[in-house]
Amino acid sequence: KVVGTTPYSEQVNCGTPMVSLEKSNYSWHGKIEIDEKGAKRTVSLKENPAMVDISSVPSNTKVQLLKGDKEVFSDVTPCSTKLIPGHYEVNFSKDGFRKKVSKEKIIWPKTELEGKLERAMGYISVSVVPRDALIKIGKYNLPPSKRQKLSHPPGTYTLFADKKGYRGEKKIVTVRDRKTTVVNFELKEQMGTMKFDIVPARSKVSVNGKTIANTERPY
Repeated sequence: KVVGTTPYSEQVNCGTPMVSLEKSNYSWHGKIEIDEKGAKRTVSLKENPAMVDISSVPSNTKVQLLKGDKEVFSDVTPCSTKLIPGHYEVNFSKDGFRKKVSKEKIIWPKTELEGKLERAMGYISVSVVPRDALIKIGKYNLPPSKRQKLSHPPGTYTLFADKKGYRGEKKIVTVRDRKTTVVNFELKEQMGTMKFDIVPARSKVSVNGKTIANTERPY
């Protein structure tokens, strides 16, 4: 029941009535003891908490609110809480996405907070000798057009380089957010041994049209 505004004076029955004082987003609630001499009391109104609704893109993101260095709230979006109006640091974090940190002002009676996160992304730059060798990241073939700067989520990846007639090579690399990881392959030719017992001696030996020996003994 609203009976007046402060300063307030009225004759009432003795007892301990519940008294409420409200102004804007401030309030005080309590009992005041009244006897035959009356009652006089000075009270300080407290600021009412504001409703805070928190969402994010993507959802199921961890959110943390700090007042100074003190954590006042932590949960997973979407979520809601009540906080005293003021300025807060708001942190959104989720695996595979860049952390978002901002300063937000919470006002009474209600404040909505939304965090939009960017996906974390790094880059892989690959060079290989010979240039027409096959490159794979896991089971994915990497065409020459994408070898200079391939975007990839942060993590650890296995790269393979291979070409017929060359020894294949494997490298394990770590990709970090906003960083470029450079990978260099230099394949070695596979070498074998040819042996001939030639009659007559002093015969010319050619491979793929190229003379490689004039034999005087087995080659």
